[in-house]
Amino acid sequence: AKGKVTNFLEKILKEIAIDIVYTCGSKRLAKHIRNLQKKYNFLAFVSLEEHMACGIGACKGCVCKTKDGYKRVCKEGPVFPVEEVIFND
Repeated sequence: AKGKVTNFLEKILKEIAIDIVYTCGSKRLAKHIRNLQKKYNFLAFVSLEEHMACGIGACKGCVCKTKDGYKRVCKEGPVFPVEEVIFND
């Protein structure tokens, strides 16, 4: 099969109910998963990839913007509910 993984996922979501989706990789993919989540009502989590200079949260070099403020990917993550993460468009 050829095409985008998001198109394939939406085809599956139309056919069967899915409870949860985990994603990693591009933020563009995570944003699309968030849109599908709103449409098909499933849980979704994203594993974020950020540069982690210290790995213990001290440098705050790996922060991501969330609905509750900035969070450190190395300490509070790297997995977050997709609806909490604010992706810059």
